[in-house]
Amino acid sequence: MTSTDHDDSAARIDAAIIVAGGEGRRLGLDKPEQMVGGRRLLDAALDAVAGAAVVVVGPARTVPPGVVLVRERPSGGGPLAAVAAGLDALSADARTIAVLAADLPEVDRGTVGALAALRARTDAPVVLAEDPTGRVQYLLAVWDARTLRAAVAGVGDPTGLPLRAIVGADAARLRCTVTDVDTPEDLRIARRSPAAVRRTLRRGLPVLPVRTGPLVDGAVLAKPLVAAAPFPPIDQSAMDGWAVAGAGGVTTAPLRGPVRIALHTSGDETSARGEHGLPETAAGPVADLLTGVGARVRRSPHLADTPEAFAAALRQNAADVVAIIGATGRGAADRLRGALEAAGAVLLVDGVDVRPGGSILVATVPGGPVVLGLEGNPMAALLGAALLGRPVCETLTGAASRPEDLVALADPNPDPRWRMLPAEPDGAERWHVPDSVATGHLAGAVGHRAIVLVPPLARAGDLVERLA
Repeated sequence: MTSTDHDDSAARIDAAIIVAGGEGRRLGLDKPEQMVGGRRLLDAALDAVAGAAVVVVGPARTVPPGVVLVRERPSGGGPLAAVAAGLDALSADARTIAVLAADLPEVDRGTVGALAALRARTDAPVVLAEDPTGRVQYLLAVWDARTLRAAVAGVGDPTGLPLRAIVGADAARLRCTVTDVDTPEDLRIARRSPAAVRRTLRRGLPVLPVRTGPLVDGAVLAKPLVAAAPFPPIDQSAMDGWAVAGAGGVTTAPLRGPVRIALHTSGDETSARGEHGLPETAAGPVADLLTGVGARVRRSPHLADTPEAFAAALRQNAADVVAIIGATGRGAADRLRGALEAAGAVLLVDGVDVRPGGSILVATVPGGPVVLGLEGNPMAALLGAALLGRPVCETLTGAASRPEDLVALADPNPDPRWRMLPAEPDGAERWHVPDSVATGHLAGAVGHRAIVLVPPLARAGDLVERLA
């Protein structure tokens, strides 16, 4: 079961205790204050329990109005002591309590809701999260409030005790995609996860200026469109509907977009026209994919491996986004990073923890365009555009994020990393994905109807996002 597979009517909690001690001995940093995807780890936990009565247990921190901040006694007394302090600060009327740590980068309301829904369906005293590796997350759980209070009271002095001291061996568990952050490597991976990267873009990219123009595909209204006059002009309840004939009430409106993308290929080893070197095959499919998310794509000149060629590409003022296929690596012939540094660009995304396509980058050039750097291998370029093309265009136009399009996997992913793979329906409401995909050509995409984003260690039946 995934964090999105739950009954909303049962997915409710009355209260939450967020353990935010922050010592982070293995990490060496104050964990709740670390930024992942443009927000603190503490804020991820707060967002996941929004609407409930919330107590944060830990040292002084900035918390939203209405959130209670308390300290366990003694300070640094451990997670069970923190939960005891949180219970003391909560109303006795609470019936269902979520307990979670402030070191879970991708915890969300769906995760907490799924735990709450399972507890409600089974009337279990507690439901614990289990990460994709099978490790129990004691600090991601939903409890029956009376059971939790009785269990904490039963241990006497909670100082130094872990949460597992009050959890039975047969406690119900729910497998989730959420993992915690304990080490510097965990933090590095969390910051490069697909979800964190896309959240960084939505928080870090500027929106396009507003212009007044005709209503065209790919543009987004900059403010609500208000009817010029009531229709029908009188109160009327005898009709089921109305048909309108005649000229429109509105022909122009304040808009952002469509996003203009200048798409370049690059590299002396490839040839845009096929007269020498490796044939260039990625630009057409990448252009089609970006057009499909509402952008206006212009095929622009092939870039030689020279600093001057890349510097000129970044100086364009007729494009909102400059997309470059190739040169995202760190080799001697890869000129994009050097050009970005020379232009004073801000690198928002420098790689994604996904394969293939992981060296993708996104940057903003002062007074210039957004730069989308895609890998040179054709399949990796296509998959990278599928991952970040839509969030880039949505953010620049100020559009609301499209809800995730979820499909069920027919095959597991034994890889501990995220993967982007072509997929094909199996005729039984699940989607097959290959074990691997070659990046040097696009043959792996032929005959497949979708591209899916598969979490680490996903199992058959798990819901995954369809990117394109």
